[in-house]
Amino acid sequence: MQEIMAIEGFGVIEIKNKIRALRSTYLQELKKIKDSKKSGAGADSVYVPHVKWFADMHSFLQCLDNKRPTQDNLIVIFSKATKQATATTSTFQAPSLSKRKKSNMQQVSAVLRNLKYIANEVSKEPSLNQFVIFGNSVAAQLQNLTIVNALLTQEQIQSLLTKFRIRELQSVSATAPPPRINAVMALHHRLPRPLHHM
Repeated sequence: MQEIMAIEGFGVIEIKNKIRALRSTYLQELKKIKDSKKSGAGADSVYVPHVKWFADMHSFLQCLDNKRPTQDNLIVIFSKATKQATATTSTFQAPSLSKRKKSNMQQVSAVLRNLKYIANEVSKEPSLNQFVIFGNSVAAQLQNLTIVNALLTQEQIQSLLTKFRIRELQSVSATAPPPRINAVMALHHRLPRPLHHM
């Protein structure tokens, strides 16, 4: 799997950790969807995941096993995919391949392509910190409000952010001299000084 993905610095340990992280995030998003459906909310209020790769992972997990489309353990699935990839690679140069082996190899290749895409997408996402997590939490809570209350809440949050941003800018501008004054002073020092007559 490491050789097929060909991502520099992305070894076996990194792959295992990434799979665990993907699995955890995927199952959390899935639970949010189910919880929003159980709450009796209308179609407009059903939780929609904001993770870019969720739809891709969800679709290919369903293709892998229609009997248990959303509850499969990702580590088990990718372990099976790795074993199949190893088995098919070792028999790839045989003179003839059965249709079943070809189908398995195509399926494994599709899974690995999807995994590589997801890994790349995850690496592009900003690292989670307290502010990103808080932002996601606020977004989730806004989605549970009516559209009017959500907009009113959003307006108040934005008003507070604007207020403190302006305060910071004023604090910075109070400690530093305005750019125009600096430019005038620099120009003054460059001008030739008049000669004093004795």
